[in-house]
Order: sequence, then structure tokens, then C-alpha cells
Amino acid sequence: MALFMNLRYLNLSLGHNGLTGLILVGISELNKLEILRLEYNNLSGKIPQQLGGIESLLAENVSHNRLVGRLPASGVFQSLDASALEGNLGIYPAQHIGAAEGQRRRDDAG
Repeated sequence: MALFMNLRYLNLSLGHNGLTGLILVGISELNKLEILRLEYNNLSGKIPQQLGGIESLLAENVSHNRLVGRLPASGVFQSLDASALEGNLGIYPAQHIGAAEGQRRRDDAG
């Protein structure tokens, strides 16, 4: 990753490459990353929360993979278009967990 640190900006476009496995947390070290495209692969697991900390990230697309879980609570992930997420097994906004937990507590108390 050190190779990319001196770049002015970085567009990482790895869509349609048959990638498998998890999205690596190390991507969050790319502090010049502006665009991350991972669509139409076979990536699985959760989107690392650390990706929300990439301040330079302007756009991201992880559609049509096998991703699950909540989105990072910060950065570009707060305003992603639904098309950048579609075709996964179950991705939901960070605030969804809070709402679900609150409803569970109300149900338990009722």
C-alpha cells in the first residue's frame, strides 16, 4: 500500500473481475482514494467500518456481490445511492441497527 501514498488521487476500479473473499481493511490506508468500484464480483462478508474514515472517498460502488451487514457510519457511505448497493445479500444503513435495537427494547418492555 505504501506505493500509493504519494499519488495525488486514486481511482480503484476493480469491478467485473471475479474477485472473491472479504473487502480488505487495508484499503482504508489509501488516504488519496477518491473512487472505489468493486461491483459485479463475488465479494462476501461485511464492508469494513474503517472505509468510512477515508475522507477523500467521493464515490463507492459495491453492487452485485454477496455482502451483508451495516454500512460504515461515516463518510460517503451516509449518502450512497441505492444502486451502489443493490444485488447484495443484505446491506443496510448504520442507523438501521439503532432503530432495530430500539424497537426490540420497546417490544421487550411491552
